[in-house]
Amino acid sequence: MTALHPFLDQVSAFFERQLIYDASPEKRWAWGERGHGIIGYIEFVQDALDGDASLVDNFALLLSGRENLDPNSFCPCGRNRKYKHCHAKRIAKLIERFGENNPFFQLADRRDIDNQNMRS
Repeated sequence: MTALHPFLDQVSAFFERQLIYDASPEKRWAWGERGHGIIGYIEFVQDALDGDASLVDNFALLLSGRENLDPNSFCPCGRNRKYKHCHAKRIAKLIERFGENNPFFQLADRRDIDNQNMRS
């Protein structure tokens, strides 16, 4: 896959959403307004996790695909429920939706670099 494909995917999504916006009488974005770049993805995940901003940090490594969690262990959300009965399905859907261009993988890379810099 060339670098052009992800770019064209984003451009086509933009134009699709722009057409919906232009056609709506209220001039509103169909899926709500979000920030650009990683901020928009974080806002999207926060909405998918019932608007709880703290959960985005709790699930960042899982969302990046860098960490796997045993379904029978406690969920990182802190509700004292097994992961498989709590957030496992939502996290799996989000990871699937991000696909190859998972922004949390890049975010995890940045955190690793920051943590290494702090240690040195």
